[in-house]
Amino acid sequence: MKCRYDQPASLTPLLYRDDLADASEQGVEGNRWQQTTLPIGNGDMGATVYGELRNERIVLNEKTLWTGGPGSTSTYSGGNSEDHGQFGATLRQVQSLCEAGRIEEAQNLAASGLLGGLNREDEYGGYQRFGDLWLHFPDLTSADVDDYHRSLDLASGIVNVTYRLRHQRFSRSYFVSHPDDVLVVRLEVDHGTFAVDVDLRSAHNSELNHERVAVELSDGHLSLGGQLHNNGLHYVADMRIEAGHASCKFLDADSQDADPQVPTGRLRITDANAVTIYIHLATDYAANFPVYRTGEKLGDVCRRAEGVTAMAARRGYAAVRSDHLADMSRVLGDTELQLYGQDGADATDVLVSKCAQGVASPEQYRYLYMLLFAYGRYLLVASSRGDSLLPANLQGVWAFGAQDTNGENIWRSDYHLNVNLQMNYWHTASTQLWECMEPLIAFVENLVEPGRITARVYAGTDGSKGSGYMVHTENTPFGWTTPGAVFSWGWSPAVIPWILHQLYDYYLFVGDEDLLRERVYPLLRESCVLYLEKILHPATDAYGTTRLVCAPAYSPEHGPVATDGNTYEQVLIWQLFTDTIEATERLGADDDLLGSAEGCVSSHWVRLWDRDGEFADPQANRSLRGAVELLHPVDVGDSGQIKEWYDEGALGCYRDGSEIEHYQLQHRHLSHLLGLYPGNFITIDRPQYMAAAVQSLNMRGNNATGWGLAQRLNSWARTGYGDNAYECLEAFCAQGIYPNLFDRHPPFQIDGNFGLTAGICELLVQSNATYESAGGKTYPYYIHCLPALPAVWAKHGAVKGLAARGGFTLAMEWEDGEISRLDIIAAQGGTAALRLNSGVIASVTDCCTHLSVEVEHIDHVLNVFSTVPGHRYQCAVTTGV
Repeated sequence: MKCRYDQPASLTPLLYRDDLADASEQGVEGNRWQQTTLPIGNGDMGATVYGELRNERIVLNEKTLWTGGPGSTSTYSGGNSEDHGQFGATLRQVQSLCEAGRIEEAQNLAASGLLGGLNREDEYGGYQRFGDLWLHFPDLTSADVDDYHRSLDLASGIVNVTYRLRHQRFSRSYFVSHPDDVLVVRLEVDHGTFAVDVDLRSAHNSELNHERVAVELSDGHLSLGGQLHNNGLHYVADMRIEAGHASCKFLDADSQDADPQVPTGRLRITDANAVTIYIHLATDYAANFPVYRTGEKLGDVCRRAEGVTAMAARRGYAAVRSDHLADMSRVLGDTELQLYGQDGADATDVLVSKCAQGVASPEQYRYLYMLLFAYGRYLLVASSRGDSLLPANLQGVWAFGAQDTNGENIWRSDYHLNVNLQMNYWHTASTQLWECMEPLIAFVENLVEPGRITARVYAGTDGSKGSGYMVHTENTPFGWTTPGAVFSWGWSPAVIPWILHQLYDYYLFVGDEDLLRERVYPLLRESCVLYLEKILHPATDAYGTTRLVCAPAYSPEHGPVATDGNTYEQVLIWQLFTDTIEATERLGADDDLLGSAEGCVSSHWVRLWDRDGEFADPQANRSLRGAVELLHPVDVGDSGQIKEWYDEGALGCYRDGSEIEHYQLQHRHLSHLLGLYPGNFITIDRPQYMAAAVQSLNMRGNNATGWGLAQRLNSWARTGYGDNAYECLEAFCAQGIYPNLFDRHPPFQIDGNFGLTAGICELLVQSNATYESAGGKTYPYYIHCLPALPAVWAKHGAVKGLAARGGFTLAMEWEDGEISRLDIIAAQGGTAALRLNSGVIASVTDCCTHLSVEVEHIDHVLNVFSTVPGHRYQCAVTTGV
């Protein structure tokens, strides 16, 4: 599938003129950039293409180019403030005040004491645009151009621009190769020759950053390097040009040959019929706490970058392009959604505009959903690969802002862990983008060492290995695990249980026991230790329910500050404990941690606040199995809703009817519904909670943007209410995307793109729930086919390559809402348990042996059969039963 346009970025109509409203270059040109340019990338490097005629611009990004961190100040310590944390004393005092019912005092102390990142402006830093590649075509006059086309092929990751200039046909291709680690720009003409000025420019203050440029005309080589003045990070852009027998000369800014319309000249190429440009971007960043550097000097980074472009140039354009195509095909695989939609020959910007106005045909809507599904997969492949040094950030790998020239990117384009980073990877496993998950796993692993320091400062651990690590809402590539400078958005230790569930969930898809044992389980275990030893204490709510709670709790980014537990924190701790227990049982290890629930009661966590929070009974049973039963994470309120706070009665009110402070009926976050999605506390098999979740979603409404609509889409899908979920899709297309399909928060945030693709998967296949048969046997992670198919998609459709937990991959076709074809590949073997909305699986054929497989029907709900690793099974579905 392709995103295609009939004009350059500068002539593409903006749907939203005020999304970056200030008059600065960041505001005016940044708005143009986020709405109309086309993204390409290889995981660490990214570029966005304008497709301009006379003065082409390609914005360049490299994901490790960050200010802040070590070197930004002489005392950088990840933002931790010992004066505020007092090695756990502040937290213990807040907890004791909560336990004593002195909530206002607890809130005041939390708001003034549980803070960090106080020198945020210098030390936190931000993601920076690397620079720009300008291509100036001196012989081109726009008035003479016709038959212009610009497109992004989502299967190949190649942007193509074609046009006719008088009697010549010009074509340009742009892609970022992962195998060769270079940005490739290919300029061609069908006959005759052309001239082009190639200008590689940094986005930084050349004097402050001590930039230097080296040019070798003999082989069309230009190297630009510098050192960020904020933190000393080295950066290099290396460019190599192959132009055959064309003429090449260097133009400085004062050259009389330099065109006044081009900001500065660099290399002029004349009499060319084909030009290939290779660019590699590099820094000396390394994910090695506490220095976060490779140890290279600037010259070392330059030589490393030169070697990359030299190798690509030696291999040649045909080989580089061929390997790029093979790589993209391998990673993207054959996952495909077919809704039988048609774009009606409209360009993508026209299609998006029609959907935003509500005048598109049903076929056009369906086509746009197919396009967005593929786009979300493509963007992750382009911004997160197996060897990427960092995961996709708030804008993936693409950003327009640079501190020295046009200002910081919105929210510094950082790593927000209270929904955004998690959402970036929601669709990774379900759409089989397996290697794209590796950077997230590595990122979480790299938070542990700095997180232990934060846990020591704020929770009072001894900071040793295994003692617990603490991370909060905002993060950078430099181990910024501290709370924020404002409690209401900066304190959120439960982000680690949240993101650890994502890692464990990934294991459930791939079934790699080595991954679980060596990487995921140690993360789960140490997080459990922190909660069991330093965080949890007993509390009784206004309704008399006693539970183990985490205090001070805050529901991002909503409601009262510093409550004694809340649904957001509790359900994430429940998920952490549940996942850890299950992982321990799978590995057959750590019985001491698991312990027994027998005789384990909440009073065993009573603490002596005047003795540094020690347990009153050091020998009491405080097992993991016991603790998970004492959390009681979800309550139903007087309005039939999932309570967001345990003292809530009717929606948004305390038990006495007074309004909960800072409550917002239509708040953008769904923090209290994480047990529905992405967790598995609330499922269709626990109807008393599911009904309350539906009530909460109805009350919250769909008044949200970008990622907020994507979160609602996924949550509604889990309820089985496909038509309600579809309303989120419609709203997303009406107000949540730009003409280039980037997610509109506003401004651009990439999480909504990823969340939308995940949501479409949840409409078609789910595998998170556990069914208990009438005989008492459980079927965890059974596969539910078409659990929330919207009525408007019911007539006919197909999907292939969707993954389910347990190592299964499905291909389905449906007619009039009923499955007409169902194939399953069992990568790991084992028992397959499938749930259909209607009908039964009448027979199963092993396509490898051509033998029939016995199917067992459980309670007229599940269809169960045994599988062999690597075999494909064709299921014959009988409907109307």
